[in-house]
Amino acid sequence: MRRQAILKIAEKEMLQHGTSCISLQRIQARTGIPEKTFHSLFPEGDKELLLDTMEYSGKEWVRTIRRTLRTMQDQKRKVEFLVDSYCLGTQKHPSALDTYLDMWKAIKDTGDEYLRARLASIYQMFIASFLAIVKEDLISVVSDRELYGLAFMATVLSDALHVQIALLKQEIPVETVTKLLKTLLWNLINGKGADYV
Repeated sequence: MRRQAILKIAEKEMLQHGTSCISLQRIQARTGIPEKTFHSLFPEGDKELLLDTMEYSGKEWVRTIRRTLRTMQDQKRKVEFLVDSYCLGTQKHPSALDTYLDMWKAIKDTGDEYLRARLASIYQMFIASFLAIVKEDLISVVSDRELYGLAFMATVLSDALHVQIALLKQEIPVETVTKLLKTLLWNLINGKGADYV
C-alpha cells in the first residue's frame, strides 16, 4: 500500500472523527500493513501521521479548486469561486477547520516545535497555492507583494470566520466580507492596484 493510500484512509478518519482518532495503531489496523513496516513510515510517530494527513487533505482540496477553476471560462466567476473556496470553509468543511483549531490548541498547550513548524508549513502551502492559482489560472498582472498579502488574508480569514461563526455563534456579514476580497482580487488582477490614497 502506498503512502498516499494510507493518508487517504487517515484523512477519512480525521474528517469523520477528529484529530484524536489519528494514531499509528488505529490507522495501521485499518490498512493491514505490518506494524513494524507501518511505524517505519512515520518515525515521528502519531504527530507525523496527523500532520502528513492534514497536508495531504489540504493539497487534495487545492487540487479540487484548480480542477473546478479550469472548467470555468468567465474570469469574474473564477475570482468568486476562488475567494469563496478559501474563505467559506466553515460552511463547506467545518470538520477540517476544527482540525486546525485542534492543532492550534495542541501547539499552545504543549509548545511542540515539530507541530508548530509543520502547521506553519501547511499554511504556507495554502498561501503559495493561492498565489499560483491566481498567476496561472487568472492571468494576473499584479505584483507578488500585493498578491501575497491577499493570499495571506484569504488563508487566515477562513479560520477567523470559522471561529466567529461555528464556535462563537456570531452573526458575520460573510457576503460583505467575501465581496470585499473579491473586489480587491478583481482590481489587482486587472492592474488597478491596491494603493491606499
